[in-house]
This record gives sequence, structure tokens and C-alpha cells, in this order.
Amino acid sequence: MPLKRILPCLLFSVLLFSCTALAETSSESGPQSPARVIEEIKTILAETQIAYQHHDTASARLAAMDAYLIFEGIEPALINKDDKLGKGLERTFGQLQGQIKSDASLKEVNGLIAELNKGLKKALPLLEEKMGFQGQFWNSLAIIVREGFEAILILAALITFLVKSKNEDKVRHIWVGVGLAVVASLLTAWILETVFEMGAASREQMEGWIMLVAVAMLFWVSYWLVSKVEAAKWQAYISGKMKEAIGTGSTFTLGMVAFISVYREGFETVLFYKALFIQAGESATGILPGFVLGCLILCVVYFMIYKLGVRIPIKWFFVGTSVFLAFMAFLFMGKGLHELQMGNALSITPATWAPEIGWLGMYPTMETFIGQIILMVAYVFAIGITLGSQLTGKAKPQTS
Repeated sequence: MPLKRILPCLLFSVLLFSCTALAETSSESGPQSPARVIEEIKTILAETQIAYQHHDTASARLAAMDAYLIFEGIEPALINKDDKLGKGLERTFGQLQGQIKSDASLKEVNGLIAELNKGLKKALPLLEEKMGFQGQFWNSLAIIVREGFEAILILAALITFLVKSKNEDKVRHIWVGVGLAVVASLLTAWILETVFEMGAASREQMEGWIMLVAVAMLFWVSYWLVSKVEAAKWQAYISGKMKEAIGTGSTFTLGMVAFISVYREGFETVLFYKALFIQAGESATGILPGFVLGCLILCVVYFMIYKLGVRIPIKWFFVGTSVFLAFMAFLFMGKGLHELQMGNALSITPATWAPEIGWLGMYPTMETFIGQIILMVAYVFAIGITLGSQLTGKAKPQTS
């Protein structure tokens, strides 16, 4: 297989490997002990409880936010040890802020604080436990696969699309985007670690805005693919005009999707590997082997999607790719808005009736629910216009 088709996979692996090196370097500053951090969080949660009991909602909200921002410092390490517990605590912190804002009953707020204290108690022995070779290996493997999976899926779909539409010469735009993302991610991580220290809230906001940019890009590409489905029925069109249809603007957009997909992973990758190096202590011999195996798994995933994609009829590949990119846009919309909420850049309005489905990026808040509904309506509207214009075009009498 030509190098240009696998280069995005290789470049993404280089990004993650470089992030591990940066993480190892940045881990030299001695952090506070987990016991101290958790004790500080519990103290602030107690202050939150007291403020809310005295009907001082503003102070309670600020204290709840402070407690979460301190938790952010240990969250990557906790997720490395127990993903469910770490993400569960993050959601509960968000629920606490939302309940305080909506003037919930004291019983509900106290219940959430008690739930947080219980979770933090469970987290402490996990955070204090030193990792051996096996723990380092499996955690390193989990990080790279978890953080790289979404990006690899998107890259494989874009590259296969270009190959199937006879635009192999334009694959370079994808790996140029990936290469720029590698440089941008490493530069950003270096600036954040050495030039100035970005607070947890600012980092959450940055990740949220990057995801929303990704939503816009994915929406446009998935809609563009749907608009070509009818034309894709005709092999003459595919072999001829499809090459013309993918012009400069389209390839630039595809490159931007590749860039954003990789760039958004850089921040979390650095955080998780930094936490892993800190947990490993002086002996970190299991991290690199886990990393290498994770890269191989991502490459296998990439090749499987590519091989499967080239065998699927072009129309159904267009439809499948469009649906997949729309799904990723829906996921990123929910996650992006959630990150902005956790970074205190967007309000949190509880919606207890709304479903909470992590793999869909759905959270029980009005803001995330409305955002995803708006995106779905936009898709329905855009597809309706496209199909309507195609039906109108078919209805017109053919002129000789």
C-alpha cells in the first residue's frame, strides 16, 4: 500500500509518542500527594454545603467550581486507574453545579456532595497505588487506543472516500492536515507546560471550542457526501465528474477535518500520559511497550476500515461515511458543550428527564440537549433541501 495512505496513521502515532516524551519531561515537578488534594476538595465541598445552607448560592457555586477545578488535577490519573469512577465523579461535579444554580433543595445538594465524598474516598487508594510493569503497560495501551480511536476512524473514512472517488492525488491534503496537527499539538502542549500554566477551566474551554469547530467541519463534509449520493449511482459520473466535483474548497475542508480530529486529541493525550508517568515513578518500563502495541492496534483498525471501504459499493459507502461523520458531529456537539460547561464558559441547567448516554455525548442538561437537537434539525433541513432539489430536477422534462 502506498506510503501516502498510511502516513496519517504514522503521523498520529508520532504525535502520541512525542506527547509521551513531553509528558515525561513535564512530570519532573513534584505534584501534591493524592491524599492532600482529596482532603482539599472535601474541605471546599464542606464550604459549598455550608454556603448553600445559608442560602448564599453565589458562594456555593464558586466553591463547587473550585472543588471541580482542583479535582481536574487528579482526574487523568484516576481515569487511568478507573475510567468509570473518574468520569462518574466529573459528571457528579457538573450535576452539583447545575443543582445549585437551579436552586434545588438542600437535600438534593447534600446528596450530591455525599456522593462526591464517597467517590473520592474510593479514589484515594487507587491514586496512591504505585504501578508495576503490568499496570503501566495496560494503562498506556488503553490511553493511546482510547485517545486515538476516534481520530483514526475519521482519517480512515476520509482517505477511503478520496480513493473510492478516484481522487487519490488529493489524499495529500489529509496527511498535510495531520502533519500540521502534530506540530500544532506539540507546540501547544510545550507552551502550556513551559511558557505559562493554563488553568483547568481555560483548558476545558479550549477543548470545548475545538470540538465545536470539529462539529462545523463534520457537518459540512457529511452533508456534502449526502448531496452526492444520487449522482453516485452513475459510474460515468463517478469516473468523470466526481474528480471535478472535489475542488480546492472541498479538499481544504477535508484537510481541516483531519487537522481538527488529531489536534483535539493532543491536550488529553499529554494530560493522561503525564499522569501515567507520575504514577509510574522512577521505573516506567511498561509505558513504551503498551504505547507500541496501542499504535499497532490503531493501524490495524485503520487498515480494516480501508479494506472494508474499498469493497462497499460507492453509493452505500457515501451513505455510510456521511452517517458516521454525522454521528461524530453529534458526539462532539454534546462533548464540546459539556467541556464549556465544566470550564464555566456555559451555564448548566439540569434536565433530569434528558437521557445520559456517554458514548453519544448526551448529558442531562438543557444546554447540551438543545445543542444536539439543533444539530439534528440542521441535518434534517439540509437533507430535505437536497432531496427536494433532486426530485425537482428529475421531474423536469428532458430537452434534446
